[in-house]
Amino acid sequence: MFNLANCYRIGEGTEKNLEKALYLYQKAAENNIKEAMFNLAICYYYGEGTEKNLEEAFYWYHKATENGHIDAIFDLAYCYYYGKGTEKNFEKSFYWYKKAAEKDHS
Repeated sequence: MFNLANCYRIGEGTEKNLEKALYLYQKAAENNIKEAMFNLAICYYYGEGTEKNLEEAFYWYHKATENGHIDAIFDLAYCYYYGKGTEKNFEKSFYWYKKAAEKDHS
């Protein structure tokens, strides 16, 4: 599911279809695929295949973080710092930026 979603998202081997990609990411995320959770967050953050929804993006960044996705940890910190989909919280932002750094996020 996840790999097929990626194909639809970028149009590899098929016609680009962001709505199908979103649907497949959602299904894969519901099956605890952390990469799908992260990509689903990106879709909601930028409005790819759906309306832009920062609260939903934040939710999926948080879920991906709970499952150990390193890029999601960094993006969650960003959301807390700038108040994207959540209230600004510099303490939580610092905590998650530190966690990302500890995992060698560049």
